[in-house]
Amino acid sequence: MTATNIAAILRPITSIDQLMKEADALIQCYFKREIAQEKAHCLLDKRLMAAALETIGGPDAATAVLNAAVALDHPAFVRELLDAGANPDGLKFGGYGPESTDCPLATAIFDIFESSSASIINMLLIEGATPDRRRTGDTLLHALARGGDLLGADPAREQCFHWMVAAGWVVNARNDEGATPLIEAANLGNHYAVAALIALGADVHAIDVYGYNALDMAMKSVDHRNVAADFGACVEVLVGAGAKPCKPCGDDYHVERERLRAQYAQIVQLIKANVDLTELAQLLDKGQYLESRVDNEGATPLIISAKHGNHNVLTFLMGRGANINAVDHNGLNALDHAVGAVRQCRSELLLSMAMATQPVGASRSL
Repeated sequence: MTATNIAAILRPITSIDQLMKEADALIQCYFKREIAQEKAHCLLDKRLMAAALETIGGPDAATAVLNAAVALDHPAFVRELLDAGANPDGLKFGGYGPESTDCPLATAIFDIFESSSASIINMLLIEGATPDRRRTGDTLLHALARGGDLLGADPAREQCFHWMVAAGWVVNARNDEGATPLIEAANLGNHYAVAALIALGADVHAIDVYGYNALDMAMKSVDHRNVAADFGACVEVLVGAGAKPCKPCGDDYHVERERLRAQYAQIVQLIKANVDLTELAQLLDKGQYLESRVDNEGATPLIISAKHGNHNVLTFLMGRGANINAVDHNGLNALDHAVGAVRQCRSELLLSMAMATQPVGASRSL
């Protein structure tokens, strides 16, 4: 549906479904630049807002239009819809994660983080947008930390971090590469984000799966003329918070990351396969991988072995001096995972026995 035939629709909007379809179509036209913002705001006001608040009415109708008001960066309409009972999570929200449906908060952070979107983000958070309490996974807090130059010296933008953490987002959450929001912000030179996250308790010593911390990320671009000021400010803030360099980022930084990623994947595969230890021993001897975080949950080889019940590898790694008290990003050590694996096996065994056993009532009825 193009902007032209959106405007040409004359029949009134009488259902939530129709309202949602027209709202989604307007968003798509706007993002594809098929319609100017002024015209989009006019359609949003005269057609969608009127239908949501007057023709249909009710919280669901207001919610159906909320994402469009967010996408078109119109704080006044967002406020009006929320006051009318709109759900800040939207109508399609199914939780956070790789398969989750986008919500108004994600739209505000990913798509329209512009001059007034900070106020929209804060409105949605204050009105109760569902927090993402995951300790692992790429969260909206990571996305906000990657806000680029748009994260200027604006108190409203800095408040976004405070409201998100206060609502329940995990300030030290780890994405698939073990990076925290602080590491992400430092990697892009977002020194205002770095300062805000440190004030909220971000761990300046946290390292990603490749062994780099936030200060390493900031220092790698200090010598680049076009970004030196931003990264220099990041370094100053991080050092002031007690951060120390962990691993230099050389010119082969990206090549090194790819090499380590391949090595980690091979280690995990060998542990899961439970094969001859010779190949695993040779691989471990090539690098300092005994305490490396080899998967996206921050597990060491020992933890991976315990999780998969691989006793031979477990004994081998402990003999090599692996730290039995090391914990993953969820705070669980090898013993925690071993106990969990035993419980899962017992549950699966009981379920299999129950499914294979004829119900008592059935035998009596024969």
